[in-house]
Amino acid sequence: MTYAFWTDWLLRVPDQWEYLVLYVAAALVLWSVLSRFVEAFSAEDAPVLREHNAVATLSMVVFFWGIYCIGRFNVGRVPTSLATQTAAKIVGCLLVVAGAVINVAARRAIGPFWSDQIEIQPNHRIVRQWPYTWARHPMYGSLVFFAVGMGLLAVNPVVVVATLGAFLPALVYRALREERRLEAACGHEYEEFQGSVPMILPRLPEPLSKAVRAGLGMIQLWGVLVRDLHLFLLSAVLTLGLSFVMQRKDFRTAYKVKAAFILLLTALATLNSQLVVLLWIPVCASFMSLTGHCPGTLVLGVLHKNTGDRQSV
Repeated sequence: MTYAFWTDWLLRVPDQWEYLVLYVAAALVLWSVLSRFVEAFSAEDAPVLREHNAVATLSMVVFFWGIYCIGRFNVGRVPTSLATQTAAKIVGCLLVVAGAVINVAARRAIGPFWSDQIEIQPNHRIVRQWPYTWARHPMYGSLVFFAVGMGLLAVNPVVVVATLGAFLPALVYRALREERRLEAACGHEYEEFQGSVPMILPRLPEPLSKAVRAGLGMIQLWGVLVRDLHLFLLSAVLTLGLSFVMQRKDFRTAYKVKAAFILLLTALATLNSQLVVLLWIPVCASFMSLTGHCPGTLVLGVLHKNTGDRQSV
């Protein structure tokens, strides 16, 4: 019976490969958390300050179990094309893996300063090695990546909305509580850290941002070639998401506008199939961005220059 179970499970892997990726990534994160719990339990030095917070490991596990059930049992799943499902699953798996890697790396980097609750340890110091060069609370950002990835690989907007509408605000609340304690413990040094590093969502270096923009361009090109408007709707959502995590401010602004522009062109193409040709505009803009600029950043540059010229007169 056991042999038959595993044989049947292995036969299903090609159809549900995205969940295999999810299970491996989740196991990696859970192993990292449990190992830190063991180390914290055996630590000799007691924290100098400890504040209980409802947003902790247990509540996070409950949230992730909830969105897993929503995605796994197709609650709120959106019917869409096979190409869009495949693209969403690939992007979702990449986000899940990225979230797991960042989470484990952050927990390793912070070492003895990690805790389930808000704590200030003896000789508490600011960690400045990666991924703390990307965000002040990279573990929280990694969990957002992981949860959004779960929603994408399940092609389930309910999971994504729950993550951004409930989970992310809860993480921000906990991060703000932590930062009040860290400001008191580390003083001016932590204030400088706050001024140079974003709180939760990272700022991806430009080379990595280029790679992601290239991936978006490939999704859009795929959508034009197969005339699949669902792929463009997906690319609009991903474009908006990318606009919050790129390092360059001009690209962050331009890509928010670009997401709205893609939605507008998709709506026009839905009303008139002959207007599908307009969708080549965002495709070309995506690949143009690999040169370091896109139409949006060029427009912003001109506006900024004109504003500077008027102020200098």
